[in-house]
Amino acid sequence: MGATMRIRTFLASLALVMCCLAPPGAARTAGPPRNPAAFTEYVAGLLRQAAPDVKIKVTGPLTLDVDGPGGPHTAMLDNMFDTCRRDRAGCEQTVAVYVSQMTTLWRTPPKPLVVSQLRVIVRPSAYVQSMRQDMRGAEPVAKPLIGDLWVIGAADQPTAIDLLTSQNLAPLNLTAEQAMARGRKNMRFAMLRLLKPALAASRDQIAGLTGDPYESSLLAFPELWAKVAEVEGGNLIVSVPARDVVLFTDGSGAHAVADLKQAAEQVMATADRPFSSAVYRWSADGWTPVQPGSANAPATAGTPAADADGQDPPRRTHRPRRPRHPDAAPDTSVESVATESRLESVGV
Repeated sequence: MGATMRIRTFLASLALVMCCLAPPGAARTAGPPRNPAAFTEYVAGLLRQAAPDVKIKVTGPLTLDVDGPGGPHTAMLDNMFDTCRRDRAGCEQTVAVYVSQMTTLWRTPPKPLVVSQLRVIVRPSAYVQSMRQDMRGAEPVAKPLIGDLWVIGAADQPTAIDLLTSQNLAPLNLTAEQAMARGRKNMRFAMLRLLKPALAASRDQIAGLTGDPYESSLLAFPELWAKVAEVEGGNLIVSVPARDVVLFTDGSGAHAVADLKQAAEQVMATADRPFSSAVYRWSADGWTPVQPGSANAPATAGTPAADADGQDPPRRTHRPRRPRHPDAAPDTSVESVATESRLESVGV
């Protein structure tokens, strides 16, 4: 059926849509409904108003079936609803952007996929489960990575990241494994560019790479982290609290894992689509989950000494600045599962 799930981006065009998407007679001060069922009807009404040629059916709280020139989609509104619940002041804008993006998507027939577009992304297992529910029987191109994280096949678009299914690969004559391998190959140079600022990080800081929709994909390339591990004294630990945030630090201190986990939880508290505060230790063989209080690898020469009371030296949080790499979707992006369909709205 060609039902490609898409990770849409927030576009900087709010002024173009805010003036015309409020339902007739609605009190602008009230904002979108706070009840899931009423919120679903509210969004469906805006979508029908903006795209009368697209068939939109409410199939349950926060769930829509959509059929238009762009093909059938299952639109899950739960991520957008959660965003609105946490940010009432910005909810109306969030809904307006969603309506603008999705009506454009649903009216646009999909273009043929080419091999050079293939990519891989990293997402939690719940994301893969959601994909399987939304893909109408098609099998997602995905495999476990480490812990709760999975690697998912994707296709890069100018303003979106399309999630791959087995049906998408048929015209390319590729298996899922071959598509994943080609996606990794296509991304390798861009991933090196994303990692470059990490080489300047200080060992007494929790540092982070942020702002790019492919940031979390870095965990699918453990071999590229070797030089970063050297900078961190040979004991590198990382966490992926959101799709566009990777935190890392020297893991040799007694409280390093707990500190990194706490920093990840702080990121998750404000992320539109939080991932996990799980911490992973790097080795030449890949990633290994670690827990606060677990035994750390022996500290290497040059590791900052603990204070006299046995506490680690104070850690600061630092996020290196870096130029965006050329292969990623725009920095303004926010996934939007149907479509990240589940249109991770506003939902990869």
